Formats: sequence, C-alpha cells, structure tokens
Amino acid sequence: MKKRFFTYLAVLLILAFGLIPAIYAQSTAEEAGGNGVATSAPDYSHPQVEVLVEGLRNPGEMALLPDGSLLVAENGTFNDDFSAGISMVTADGQIGRIVSGMPSIDRDYEQIGSAFIAFDAESNTLTGLFDDVGMWVLAQPADGFS
Repeated sequence: MKKRFFTYLAVLLILAFGLIPAIYAQSTAEEAGGNGVATSAPDYSHPQVEVLVEGLRNPGEMALLPDGSLLVAENGTFNDDFSAGISMVTADGQIGRIVSGMPSIDRDYEQIGSAFIAFDAESNTLTGLFDDVGMWVLAQPADGFS
C-alpha cells in the first residue's frame, strides 16, 4: 500500500512540475500578444549607422567613466606623426582632448599610440599602451577630466 501511494505521489509531482512551465509559458504568451512570438523582429540585413560624435581621429577603444562620460582612444592619422591621443566625450556630446601628442599608429601597425585604454574607478587612473614604453598610468585630477 505504501509503495503504491509513493508511486502515485511521484507521478503527481512529475505532472505538476511538468505542467507549471507550460502554464507559465501560456500566461506570458498571452501577455506578449497572444502567441508569444515577437510582433516584429529586428532587421539585421540593413544595419543603421548613426554618427554620434564627429572630429575624432580614427577612434579605437573606449572606456565609460562613472559620470557617464566616454574616454575614446584615438589612433591618429596612420602617418608618421604624433596625432594620436585620448579624448573625452561628455554625456551631452561635447568633445575635449585630455591626452595629446602620442605617436600615431602607422599603416603597418609597428608604432602604437593610444590603442588601448581602461579606467579604474577605484584608483581613478587611466591606463594605456604607449609605443615601446609599455603600460602607462595617468592619475585623474581631483576635479576629474574636464
């Protein structure tokens, strides 16, 4: 008798746990418009490009600051010059150069300007890869990069 009871209990539990996801899926499908299928799928065959900021010299890596500003590593003009650097783009779209005069990445990628940057919010430092020197660190001023 006990064995039969546990068999029935096991079957009931399996059915219950098997039906709960189906019932939940049905209720979310009704909330989504009846059939659970998105009404319009994104069209990836024709990507939309929107220019948010102009005037950057071959932007590369970016780092988001805690205040919503964006640091952008600029690779320069790809000539033998010192046009690379790092700019900051504020949330309202204003641009300002915070590091200038770094060597541009040349066409053979032998000389690296500011290709890689990162911001550490805890230590308030900006780090990057600079030519053959290696890693460099720039401490953020107390009033921020502005």
